[in-house]
Amino acid sequence: MLDYSTLGSLDHNPKIVNLLRNLPPEINLSPLKEAALLELDFLTFIDQNRHLHYNGDFVSYSIQRYEKYWLPLVAQVSTTPEDDLKLAPPMDIYWVWHVHMLSPTKYIKDCQRITGRVIGHALAPAQDLKRRQEWTMAKWQGVYPSIPFSVGLEDIGNVQLYFIL
Repeated sequence: MLDYSTLGSLDHNPKIVNLLRNLPPEINLSPLKEAALLELDFLTFIDQNRHLHYNGDFVSYSIQRYEKYWLPLVAQVSTTPEDDLKLAPPMDIYWVWHVHMLSPTKYIKDCQRITGRVIGHALAPAQDLKRRQEWTMAKWQGVYPSIPFSVGLEDIGNVQLYFIL
């Protein structure tokens, strides 16, 4: 499993990080500031693992896993957007999910078509995400015992790809 919690620091973006961390107290952007730092942390992780997340075959495989397994799993084990927040996908699916949500209208329509509702999402610190991934992996293995929760490049060799979105 990709371990998002091992990211460490964001030293290669010091200007942005310092700007966000050192906003004057009269500018109360706390929720936005925290969200921006979490987003930057996640995108830094993706960038540091570009061998996976920028590989066309791997992304295609991850899209398939997102559509065929992730969205239906969430709809099966959770009934509300708030309960959805207890779950966290493996990082390949998390990246696809992230990109899908960049088109909110398409995301809402696709979720409603596939699951009957919009799947809830919230940014989370790496440690919280890792804990939720471990809990979700147990759910995943119960529903999909022969499908690995976490994958790597070696898993895309003989996969037949399809697209439903």
